[in-house]
Amino acid sequence: MASENYTPKHCPAAEELLADWIRETYIMDGNNARQCRTLDETHASMHSDRRVDLTQVGSVEVSTVFLARDYGLHHGIGPPVLWETAVSDKEYAERSWHYTSLDDARRGHVKIVEALRSGTSLDDIKSDA
Repeated sequence: MASENYTPKHCPAAEELLADWIRETYIMDGNNARQCRTLDETHASMHSDRRVDLTQVGSVEVSTVFLARDYGLHHGIGPPVLWETAVSDKEYAERSWHYTSLDDARRGHVKIVEALRSGTSLDDIKSDA
């Protein structure tokens, strides 16, 4: 049972983890993403509507979102991978493409939708990341 007089102790490790979480989270600033500077910005970014586009092509859903965290394989090397387009249905299972800019994510979304509408293979569409 917690004591009513409990006072949290200073914990440098926890403070460093929180600082890392803030630093590793991105927020949209107009059409550009930037690293969060405060816990409030981090919270706002993680709980905002991050959808860039959503298109239904037959039974296939194409969804492009701002991830808010760097999904690149090598954090800190090259630009952060902050956008993803995912295609899902029974035929395609879950396929995704990743991008380092909002403009590339928008273009990628359109390419995927056009390929699905024309019957072109999605195998020829590449991520920029």
